[in-house]
Amino acid sequence: MIFANARIIALVICAGLVGPVSLADAQIALVNQKLEVFRDASLGRQSPLPPSPTRPSRIGGVLGQIETQEPLVLRLSFLRNALSNPDGGEAGNKKFFAQQLADAIQQRDAAATALAEAIDATMRMMNPNNEQDGKRLDQVFDEIEAINKTTTDALLGYDETLAILQERAVAEQQAGR
Repeated sequence: MIFANARIIALVICAGLVGPVSLADAQIALVNQKLEVFRDASLGRQSPLPPSPTRPSRIGGVLGQIETQEPLVLRLSFLRNALSNPDGGEAGNKKFFAQQLADAIQQRDAAATALAEAIDATMRMMNPNNEQDGKRLDQVFDEIEAINKTTTDALLGYDETLAILQERAVAEQQAGR
């Protein structure tokens, strides 16, 4: 009888220890999942095949949208045609590309919000003495920082180049009148 009670007590103690560990592992797994969604929304999915004219190296995401649009939108002739014929194909394409990029940014922001909520929940549940979870969260923060830098640099470069080319197209259009 004594051994049976000791066995039950041991099971309760183990369950008490395994429960928080499992919950912390589940939270870290959720953070990893949300990080993957954020990465895809920011950088796009890498194609396992080498890029070709019909298959870009990145698909989706903010960076993928920029890479897809840059060759077409960041051409002076494209912008000139969009200005001179506001009802034409280039103007419609320019609006379409702008909307696609805005949608990609909106999806990225939603993924960032979900990731932030998962990290917050993990930090509230996490044992401050657990170095492994702390290191994993530090890695997550470092990756988020790198993704944000890459995406922000690409957006700023794209916007800056687009603004310069638009000003040039407007100046050329006004000089031609």
